[in-house]
Amino acid sequence: MAINRSRVQRGVRSLQDGLLDLSSRDLPPRRLRRTISPLWFDFRGSGIDQVNYFAELAGLEPSGRLLDLGCGVGRVALPLTRYLSGQGSYEGLDPQAPNIDWCRAHISAQFPNFHFDVIEGNTDERETTAHPLPFEDESFDLVYAGALFTDIPFETTCHYLAEAARILKPGGRVVATWLVFNEGTQAVVPGRSVTKRWPRDYGSHRNTAEGVWPSLLYEESWLRTQHDSAGLDVLDPLRVDASYCLGRGYDRPESAVHLYYAHSVMAVRRGGAGEARASS
Repeated sequence: MAINRSRVQRGVRSLQDGLLDLSSRDLPPRRLRRTISPLWFDFRGSGIDQVNYFAELAGLEPSGRLLDLGCGVGRVALPLTRYLSGQGSYEGLDPQAPNIDWCRAHISAQFPNFHFDVIEGNTDERETTAHPLPFEDESFDLVYAGALFTDIPFETTCHYLAEAARILKPGGRVVATWLVFNEGTQAVVPGRSVTKRWPRDYGSHRNTAEGVWPSLLYEESWLRTQHDSAGLDVLDPLRVDASYCLGRGYDRPESAVHLYYAHSVMAVRRGGAGEARASS
């Protein structure tokens, strides 16, 4: 998929101009925002940064089609309304019906090219059933999974990564938040023990102790191999996640340990849908 840089640049300028009037009046109520993130989380600013990432680094054009997997309550959708033109489109999926209801009433009502649906979610670590995404092969330019693969079951993560590859056009990109470690992590981040915070070791990934809200930390070489088997080529360098970087600040020490490992992993779809299915 060739990226038209001039279209992207024009779209970014339009985004910057349009965001001047994206004020707190446009944001969902705090009771909904707090269900997807701690209160210190910069809902407005991180959404704007993420859309800039889509445009400038992932090459999303204003006429592109984007899937927001685990869309929450419009953190990314709101600034995207200033970027995606009438030819572009957005699909948002989330398991929480109140989030979808708010987005339909406040976003889809004004922007008919923005669609939101409830997906049958799976947050039980013991449950491995995952549902196919309700979209045709090779139908999206970009799939985004922000802070989704960090705390859903391992098997579900593998399933949705393969599904993302299936629905991406050749050359399309997936951008996702991952908690990533490698053999050098302990030396780089002393005092923040991987084994202490994520004591359950499964080789490919580590998990928090039983009874704690699940948090999955993935071994880097496994992550790269899994992308490759799905027909996705990881694009280096791995970057600090635009949403969850330490620069946004925090007021809960237990949250900070996760932020050191949060990366935004971007991968490009190669070949056709048949190739991805055959290699997965």
